[in-house]
Amino acid sequence: MKKSLVWVLIIVIILILGITAFFVCGKKDDNLNNNNNQSTNISGENITISLEEYPSVYTDLNGNSVVSSIAESFLGSDASKLKNNLSGDNAYANLIDGNVQIIYAPLMNEDNHKYADEKGVEINLIQLTNHAIVFIVNSENPNVGLAKEELIDIYSGKIKKWNEVGGAARDIVVYQRGANSDVQKDLANVMMEEEKIISANKNLIKENIEDLIKEIADGENAKSAIGFAYLDEVQKYLADNQNIKLLLVDGLDPIEENISNNTYPVKVEGYLAIKESDMTNANVQKWLDAAFSSKGKEAIRKAGFVAVERISEE
Repeated sequence: MKKSLVWVLIIVIILILGITAFFVCGKKDDNLNNNNNQSTNISGENITISLEEYPSVYTDLNGNSVVSSIAESFLGSDASKLKNNLSGDNAYANLIDGNVQIIYAPLMNEDNHKYADEKGVEINLIQLTNHAIVFIVNSENPNVGLAKEELIDIYSGKIKKWNEVGGAARDIVVYQRGANSDVQKDLANVMMEEEKIISANKNLIKENIEDLIKEIADGENAKSAIGFAYLDEVQKYLADNQNIKLLLVDGLDPIEENISNNTYPVKVEGYLAIKESDMTNANVQKWLDAAFSSKGKEAIRKAGFVAVERISEE
């Protein structure tokens, strides 16, 4: 009798352990599946957007390459069939008037805010990209970097010699890119604050990046020169030309990490603007998920910009 009782107890214990193990393993598998699903969604590999689902996206931020690259990444050859994607002026007016669902643009200015208020429209701003402006000097220039304030003083004409900023006793030869070039306008907007960029002689204006690199690398004023460009403009020349280098700004190297996390100080910020009433639209949300996925970030990188993390939709 006692033996029978012992065996019954042993069988009960085995059954309890078996059932417990079954549920624990099941839970682990569920967690694993959930984690795998999260990873897939973040990567963007499983995000698909049809032409019918694709929202209307508009840009006026020299950013048509970003919008186009995202479209091509998720639509492939069908991206060429998009009829609702526009680029040009008055991006915010088109958004506020309901002509488009998403715009990629700079931050709203005073006129944009005023027009939105007049129309009773609330707008959500979500930063998508940074586009770094970098400063190029000859590789023999002893300066490793400059403070942003020193760069402002150089480009406004207050600082005229390299030894005023810890360099050699030479005049600073300041190259520019032309009044109508995008990078010149962006430098004025994002760095110069209340100061104006000094006027330049024709021979110091190099609209073409190749001409600028040639002057700083091997020109008559090479060792005294400084110029600027978008990072993606100059990257291919850095690998091939040992006679140029990029300056640190405020001690920060213009690498992707510093640009992405907003610590590198001279950059053009690109924002997605969406009306509050469209934030619950399924197609808009799907496009946002796509743009901020790893696949979307790679598309942004191909366009020459740096993606930022998705932080806020308020």
